[in-house]
Order: sequence, then structure tokens, then C-alpha cells
Amino acid sequence: MTGLRLIGVALAATLAQPSAAQPVSVQDSFRIGTGASLLCTAQSLVVDRALEDMFDRGYAIICRDAAVPIGHVYALKTRGSDPAARLAAIRSDRVTCQPGANEPLDDLGQVQTLSCRLDDADIGYNVYLVRRGDTLYVAEGLGGYDSALRLALRSVATDRVAQGEVSIATTGAGDPAAFARAQAGSLDPERALAEAYRRNNAGNYAEAAEFFGAVLSSEGGEQNRAEALVNEALQKSNLGRFGEAESLFASAAALAGADPVTARRLRNYRAMHLLNQGLPDLALEELARPIPEAAVAGSVRSLVIDRPTAGRLSAEGPGGRRLGGAEGLTPEDKAQILDGQALQLRGTILRLQGQPAQAVEPLNRALDELLAIRGGRIAATVWMRAQIRGELADIAEAAGNLTEAEREHRSAVGLLETDYPGSAALLSAKGRLAAYLARHGRSGEASVLFREIVTANAESGSSSPTLRGVLAPYFALLAERGQDPAAVAELFTASQVLVRPGVAQTQAVLARELSGGSDEAARLFRQSVTLTRDVERSRVDLARLETLEAPSAAERARAQALRGSLGQMQQDQAATQARLAAFPRYRVVAGGAMPLAEMQALLREGEAYYKLTVLDEDVYAIFATRTTARAFRVASSPDELERQVGALRDTISVVEDG
Repeated sequence: MTGLRLIGVALAATLAQPSAAQPVSVQDSFRIGTGASLLCTAQSLVVDRALEDMFDRGYAIICRDAAVPIGHVYALKTRGSDPAARLAAIRSDRVTCQPGANEPLDDLGQVQTLSCRLDDADIGYNVYLVRRGDTLYVAEGLGGYDSALRLALRSVATDRVAQGEVSIATTGAGDPAAFARAQAGSLDPERALAEAYRRNNAGNYAEAAEFFGAVLSSEGGEQNRAEALVNEALQKSNLGRFGEAESLFASAAALAGADPVTARRLRNYRAMHLLNQGLPDLALEELARPIPEAAVAGSVRSLVIDRPTAGRLSAEGPGGRRLGGAEGLTPEDKAQILDGQALQLRGTILRLQGQPAQAVEPLNRALDELLAIRGGRIAATVWMRAQIRGELADIAEAAGNLTEAEREHRSAVGLLETDYPGSAALLSAKGRLAAYLARHGRSGEASVLFREIVTANAESGSSSPTLRGVLAPYFALLAERGQDPAAVAELFTASQVLVRPGVAQTQAVLARELSGGSDEAARLFRQSVTLTRDVERSRVDLARLETLEAPSAAERARAQALRGSLGQMQQDQAATQARLAAFPRYRVVAGGAMPLAEMQALLREGEAYYKLTVLDEDVYAIFATRTTARAFRVASSPDELERQVGALRDTISVVEDG
């Protein structure tokens, strides 16, 4: 069911994955810096006092572990009123500034600076201004994030992501979902919804959930809310919370009305929900349910070529390029994508039911549907097409057509490498190819791909529920070479990326807190961690109170108090993070896995290290001393191991009479 679960949490997207090669001006968000770790992003603003009209651009700068945006970057046209004076007036109610010396900045030459401090806290606030032609470019924000401000200014002024590393304080207390939540909070509902799909298709499901949540908590239209509800319902279903999912599906259906796009989305996701409950026959019935026909644009019906139609025809012409999010998709396009997904689901169900011959036809039809949309240049369909290629590969392998199976697997990887580089979806496709190679005796080629997957996850510090299934064949390969020091070292590294993100985060925070000492830096670190946790607790409590149907007077008063205190706590937390940046030891991001040799060097004579890793029904072990190491598959199953652990605990502690 692994492949099915991957489909179950995906959605036909409407936007392409942003690329560092794209101009910054056409992206809704862009990465700040080009270091190994993603620490800061710029999120496009639709409403901001600094923006006068559609020709002005502004971005909120969001950084990891900061509860609110730490600054802004603007590209403002210098017509009419002076944008520099406009910005000065906006910041005057909270910041006091003095003219600073002009400074050289890479790519931009001399840049005007302002030396400022926040009025309500003794914290530096930096402002950079540079004029090019009729545009004023400005970056401003907390001084502790100066490297991010400079890189953001260079990126917007040159219209490309600037090379360089962000150097900011990090605590590890804010997880990727919290980072995504801060990003989502700066976007309008339409862009938050698009970004949710983008991250969902890349395999970043927890982050996508935060963007869908931002849509639900906004004042967006009913169709946007219906989309977000459907996605939340599917998330609940994937977690096994089927009753909650049913309720959310019903709420989405009430909002959706007869909209043909939302009807198709409901049909597909209800089918996935039934599959999660082990009801494939009912899922097939759901996919066969009649739904409204997609509407045809009025200009097409009347044979009139209006401006949107002309733009679309131009893009689809011989010189047309791959289409991303800037052009958008029509309702007909979206309906066709969702119909293709329905065919994909039908084919997958038939394959899992042992009907591979019958599965090929709907899978191939799904490919045809997706490729037909604008000549196949919609990057948003790439994820689905890669999944279909993987399904066809499994069918070909079962039929003994190994050449075709390998071709389909490599086609899936190639598709994702172009539009979703570095994504969880790409790593999953590589894992599927690697497992195929391992099954057919090509362990060397398989190991190369598995190492790429492990390295990517170790560098990003991320993990996912599907990673254990992806790496299971790799552990089996390495355990067969358990006496080879190189194989043991690889298995040790791979075992580290399987640590659940929450556990790894807690361990990292605790280690830094214990090693911090008692100086001012350690005090600020502990204060930031405490504020981060207080912000999260308050946010969750407020969300709970706001969903009550009939809150009591005490609950209404509690919600009002939380709204008042939450904003102040978020500002205090960001300010503490900015102060922490003055201490170099907290600007170092510890990434990657510990090598086995480094761990062995920590052992003393007479000490040994023993680690167990459970993957599906297999248990693997690593035993290492200061000078030797070996790996092997444990004879006991996970259930047997649990019984043995229970018996051992009973020899240490027994509870009698409470």
C-alpha cells in the first residue's frame, strides 16, 4: 500500500515549483541565501502600507525560529510621492533612525544605510536603500538578521536569488511546520492555497497542512475554504481519524455547491478516504459517481478570442515554454487534471487488487489526459505523471518485462528532477528505482541511489513517515555486508535519518540548552525557547476556543486575552532571537549526521555502542567499540523484541497493589 498512500496525500496542483533560475519578480516567494540549510524566505505581500499600486512589490522576510516576520524588502516605483519618505513615515511610530554611512554591497555598488533602534526595546534595526532607474529598493528589519536583509535586497534588486549564506541565531525550538506557519500567515488566501499545493506535491505534507490551515482561518471565498476543508479531511483520513474526516468532507460538500472542480476534488478524495479504510470496492464506486460537467469558457462557446484566450494560445504555440504559476489554470484545466487523477486512482486500485492487465488502460488514459493539457507543459501535473510511471513500472516488472520496468522508473525520476529537485517526492521515486535494482541483483547501482537519499535527508535534517519503507531494502543490502566497516558506517548514517523529527528537535534543543552555561547568551537562548513554547501553547489554545460553537463568557474572555497577549509574545520572541545573533555559537547550524568514526572516537576502553533499528518486520543492529564495528539483522521480530524488553523490565521493577 506504500504507493497508494503517496497518491492519497497528493493533489493535482495548479502551480509549478519555484526555481532558483526563475526571476524573483515572477515568484510568490523565494529563498533567501544559497547555503545548505533553508533559514529564511521572502513571502510576497498583497496588502501593505508601503505599496501604492500594482507596480510596487513587497515581501515579508520570514526566518526559522522567529515567530513573526523579522523585516521587509520592497521594490517601489519613484513616481508621484517619494517612496523613501513614505517608508520613513510608516516606521517612525516604532523605530528611531539616524543617517548612516553609505556602504558597498555586492551586485549593487554603494547603498545608503540608516542606523535605527526599536523604540520599545534596545535592539538594532537596519535599513538599506538603493535606487536603480525609476525604482527604489529597500530592505529593513531587525539587526540580528542583517545577513538576510542584505541578501534579500540583492535578490530583489537584481531579480535573481543572490548567492551567499544566511547567518542568524537558531535555537531548534521551532520545527519546519512552525516555520511554514509563519510563512503562511504572511500570504493572502489565494497564494497560501497555491503554496499548500506546491508543498503537498513536493512531499512536504506537514508544511502543506499549515498553509491549508491558513486558508481556513482567513476570510477567503467559499470555494477556497471548501478546497482547504477537503485537504484537511484527507489529512485526517491519512492519520486514521476517519470520523473527523467524514465530518470535514460533509462541511466541504455544503460549501462547494455544484461547482464542477470542487465536485471532482471531493470525488477523488472520498475515494482515497475509502482506500485508507481498506474499502477498494467502495472507492471504485465513488470514482464512478456522476458529477457535473466542467463549464466551457464563454469566449470559446461564442468563438471569440479574448485576451486570456489569446495569451493561452500564444503560450501553447510552437515557441511556448513550460507553464508555471504565473499563467494560472482555467476551471476546465483543473477539472481535466482531477479527471486524470481519478483515472490514476482507478488504475492503482486495480493493480493492488491483482488485476494488472485491467490497470494499464486507465493509467495510460490518465497520462494522455495530463499530457493533453497545454501540450504537457503544465509543471503542476509532473508529480502525478511520475506516480503513474511508477505504477506502470511495477506492472511491467510483475509481467517480467524488466527493460520496460526500468525505463518507467527512470522516466519518473527524470520528471521530478526537472520540476521538484530535492523534494521528498523525488527521493521517493529514487527509492522505488533503487529497490527495483536491488531486487534484480544490481546492488552497486542501488546503493548509489540509496546514499543520495540518505545524504539529502541528513543535510536537510528532515524525515518522513514513508522514509522507513523507502530505505528498508538499503538496510537489507548493508546488513549482508555487516563485517565490512564501510557498510556498517553507511548503515549507522542511514539509521540517524530515521529519527522522528520531533524527537530529533527535542534532543537538539536539550543538547544546546545543557551546553549553554550560565552567561547572557545561555539566558537569551533559554528565554527564546520558553517564549517559542509559550507562543505555540497560546496559539493552540486560541484555535481551540475559536472553534467552540457556544463558548461560555469565561471562554470568550480567555480568547480575547489570548489574542492580546499572543501578538506581544511573538514580538518578544523575535526580538530575543535578534539579540541572540550577537553570540556566534548560536549562529552555527549543526546539520548532517554524525559519522561512525566520530562516534567511536568518543568511546573509552571497555565501552561499546549498541543500536537497534526497526523497519517494518525486520530489526537491524549495530555493535561498535572504539576499534571495531559490525552490523547484522536480528533474529527476533519487532513483536518478539518487545516481549523480551518487557521481560527484562520486569526483572528490574514490578508494580504490586498500585
